[in-house]
Amino acid sequence: MAFLTMFQFLLLPATVSADFINARAYGTDTFAGHASALSTSMLNPNQSVVFVVERPDASVVRIPAEANAAGIATADFLSTQLVGAYKVAIYLAGTNQASPQNNFTVYANALSASQSTLTATKKMVTADGSDSSFLTVTLYDDYRNPISNHYVTLISSNPDVTVKAVNDGISDAFGRVNFSVSSSYSGVSTFTAMDTTANVLLSDRMEVIFSEKVQPAIGGNFQLNSGLLSANLLNDNVLPGPLDSFEIEDLPTSVTVNTDQTLTVVAKDGNGNVAKNYTGTIVISSTDDNAILPNNGEYTFQPEDQGQFTFNLAARFSQMGSQTLQVFDKDDWDKEGQFDFEVVSGQAVNVPVNDSLSIKSPSDGAVLGSGSVVLSGNGDPNINLKVFVDGIEVDNSQTDTDGFFMYTVNNLSAGQHTFYVMSDFQQVSESVTVTIDTLPPVLNTIQITPNGVISPGQLLNLVVNSEPGLDVVRVRMQGVEKELLPTQGQSGAYSGSVAAPALAGSYPVDVTLIDDLGNQSQLLAQTQILVQDNVIRFPAKVQNLEAISGDTEVNLMWDPITGHTTQVVSYNVYYGTNFNQLDQVFQTKGADTSLRFTKLQNNVQYFFGVKAVDAKGVESEQMSALIAVTPSSDEPEVVQSQEDDVMAELEPFMDPEVVVEDFFEAQAPSEDPVVLYESATETVTPPIQNTKHPLMGVVHSQMVTLTWESFAGVQANAYKVNFGLNSGQYNDYMIVPGTQNTAMVQDLINDMPYYFAVEALDANGKPISPLSDEFMGTPSSSVALHGGAPAQASVIDSEPPLSTEQLAERGETDPTGAPVLWVMVLSFLFATGGYLYKKSLIST
Repeated sequence: MAFLTMFQFLLLPATVSADFINARAYGTDTFAGHASALSTSMLNPNQSVVFVVERPDASVVRIPAEANAAGIATADFLSTQLVGAYKVAIYLAGTNQASPQNNFTVYANALSASQSTLTATKKMVTADGSDSSFLTVTLYDDYRNPISNHYVTLISSNPDVTVKAVNDGISDAFGRVNFSVSSSYSGVSTFTAMDTTANVLLSDRMEVIFSEKVQPAIGGNFQLNSGLLSANLLNDNVLPGPLDSFEIEDLPTSVTVNTDQTLTVVAKDGNGNVAKNYTGTIVISSTDDNAILPNNGEYTFQPEDQGQFTFNLAARFSQMGSQTLQVFDKDDWDKEGQFDFEVVSGQAVNVPVNDSLSIKSPSDGAVLGSGSVVLSGNGDPNINLKVFVDGIEVDNSQTDTDGFFMYTVNNLSAGQHTFYVMSDFQQVSESVTVTIDTLPPVLNTIQITPNGVISPGQLLNLVVNSEPGLDVVRVRMQGVEKELLPTQGQSGAYSGSVAAPALAGSYPVDVTLIDDLGNQSQLLAQTQILVQDNVIRFPAKVQNLEAISGDTEVNLMWDPITGHTTQVVSYNVYYGTNFNQLDQVFQTKGADTSLRFTKLQNNVQYFFGVKAVDAKGVESEQMSALIAVTPSSDEPEVVQSQEDDVMAELEPFMDPEVVVEDFFEAQAPSEDPVVLYESATETVTPPIQNTKHPLMGVVHSQMVTLTWESFAGVQANAYKVNFGLNSGQYNDYMIVPGTQNTAMVQDLINDMPYYFAVEALDANGKPISPLSDEFMGTPSSSVALHGGAPAQASVIDSEPPLSTEQLAERGETDPTGAPVLWVMVLSFLFATGGYLYKKSLIST
């Protein structure tokens, strides 16, 4: 409920409350650094929405998206670096309507050997079998997310050390596993941790010194025990008391800016004596926010320190002016001490270093990409050296006969570290401070504009947000890589442009990040782009439409469409009692290629045509060949669509308007037919079919005779007959009266193909109709009269088909010979007479 309230405030002004919609948003569970697939329940197709994701740290990410043709919106959510519960909802773009939220979970990624840590409460333990140090192993992934429920084994280099798991060796919710280590034998033990669940050995190492038993001093953190006073303590004039405060010594009151300083912290009791028994942990802080402090600002006193410890050249200050250094007891902040000093420029203070002993590599201020650092330098020949890391002596080394020395410091954690060496003669080198950076760069966001569906070859603008100062930022899609450059004025932003792939498809986008230390992140499929061709590709024309008529029913069959670029998902079947007005349409359920209509009117002629529909909702540009079917109670008959040669044999002067339209009007049923279509999911109103007009013709020697129907809905004052030698290009014409539906175009050249199209004109001679379908005919002297061929198959489809009865009444051949006009007139009279005879039968 709290998220819903916050969600409303994120989306809308404070005075407006969100209206929750009956829709849901979902996110898939994933691992840190991997995308979560966001999706919605059913929405309206192409509806714009915005995903709103709340991360575990309460930050909010918004991702715009659009529902597809099926009404589902999807997006990839990439900001998954944090482990925990995420909440996702959607709101409708441009409205105050929002959905309730759903949860998804981001789990920790694979164990990172370099990010996981190993720490110890004490690095020096009395070898008495009871004193112990607690070692904590913390398991992390690459994004510093804790990994829980993993078994961990702690391995000691010394077999005499006893290792006990405090919590059964299983990492808790914070990724921690605790062990206690103790030994009855002195020596140094190196501890290594292994995640046995992941079978990974951690990079971090920890050394613990088990020392001979030392009698404790009186006071401080120890109680006085009779008989345990050490000889030297009994010889002291004053017995030390418990810790009261700290003093900071050896630090000058005036120090040079950015130079290494030595300081000593002394624990004091209430009488001002050194609290030699103090073994607590101190915290060091400074008013200089950029100061480099000894041992990263924390140190645990050891019994052999006897209440004071010197940090040689382990501090550095960079802010000019008055500064204060403070020391606190970590367990009792009232026990403290401070030292005021001045940070000055120039050489106001001489740093106590020896020029004959120096570290040459690495250089001061270097940033390194490895936890192992090789120290090398020069000093006097054949001398022993002590190596100090962060103010603590870690090992010994020596120079050779040429005065050269080399020492490797391993297992350094990420951050700043200070090194120096000291000879047995108290010669001290100038310290060198370096920064260790072993973390791979993290991708914060990647933006691609324009978003959504992209056209092939379209220019894309890419913006990647990560850490500043990266050496390489590269994106890759379809094998093409593009380097991105830093965006001016935007820290951590890198931008560039690249052309989208030339072919349609979905392409993942990979990102490569490399910092100046060579730390590299290879991030695969961080997002994807969808490329679609803007050219509309229509499904092919449906072929071989057939029908079987029965008693008040018609069964349709046709060939499936194959090879279309987008899958054909359904077919639209257009239907009506007039071939020029198929006023009903049904969509098949799926890509079925058969359909059964029932409860039709017997003895009424119906016309059917089919178009394919693909997954994008694109319908065939051309309808199948129309077929005419008459349901009856007689035996079923098979009706096939007519081919070019059948349509070309239509009588030149037959009036289809009379034969088809008037005849159906006389036979129209008393009520609209009822059509049952079991697999149809919805009924839609089809567009008006056959906006053009059929044109038929007969070729002769040097002449073509044309016939056409009266243009429906047009009051033609005249008809313009256009013709020429190229399809669609007419450079000649003739005019005939509007009462005439025939034309004889003469003086043509034999054996040359001509193309004809007719349009209606008003009284001013202006076109008032589209061009008719095109007719192509080739005059020839070899024959007296031949039927011409239509220029395109679509011309055939727009012709009124003939029923089986009408085809049976026709002659087998076209009239030929000289008296062609007589044949044409007789054909017209025969058709008219047949119509009048049938009409008289109906009226009786």
